[in-house]
Amino acid sequence: MNIICCGSSPSRNTNINEIVDSFDNIIRHNMLIPNCGYGSKDATIHVLNNHLHQYWKAKISINKWVKVYKDHYNISRKHIKKFYEYINQENVNIKNYPTNNTEVMQEICKNNNIEYNVTAKILRCGLSSVASCIANGLKPFMVGYSLDTETTLDHVYKNNRKINSNLHNAVEEIVLIKSLHKAGLVDATLCCLIDDKA
Repeated sequence: MNIICCGSSPSRNTNINEIVDSFDNIIRHNMLIPNCGYGSKDATIHVLNNHLHQYWKAKISINKWVKVYKDHYNISRKHIKKFYEYINQENVNIKNYPTNNTEVMQEICKNNNIEYNVTAKILRCGLSSVASCIANGLKPFMVGYSLDTETTLDHVYKNNRKINSNLHNAVEEIVLIKSLHKAGLVDATLCCLIDDKA
């Protein structure tokens, strides 16, 4: 089964839609929707973090979505509206991992002698599906995940350049991705694409 997990680092100068769409299974996260830089096909699985999932289940209004995510995360109303319309389609397969599969990743690291203090912080949503794939015997390709500290705050749709450091450790996650790749559990080659202007 060929599967790709899409992170949310921007690819502004390099169009990789064709590459992503060539996969049979596409996993996107949070507000990363089709035609947002990583493929145009609908996701096979669309993973939402806890607060997005709670709002989706509660069927909150578009105005509430805008109030929360435009004000607190500096996401444009236009993008929030596209996201709202996308996740409320009947054919979208929404998934939520309550702790972003942190415990699953801890077990993966332990079983594969990967040194990573995964219990210190909760994984960010984008790694929850990576953990799920590995736990199910799949080796996912990864794209749009930062592999250096300079780009870890760059984002496709958020403009506030913040990570909740009380919950997450973005720098340690870079170490984790590289370690998983080195152990042959993921293929993070596409994360190495340099997004320079031609």
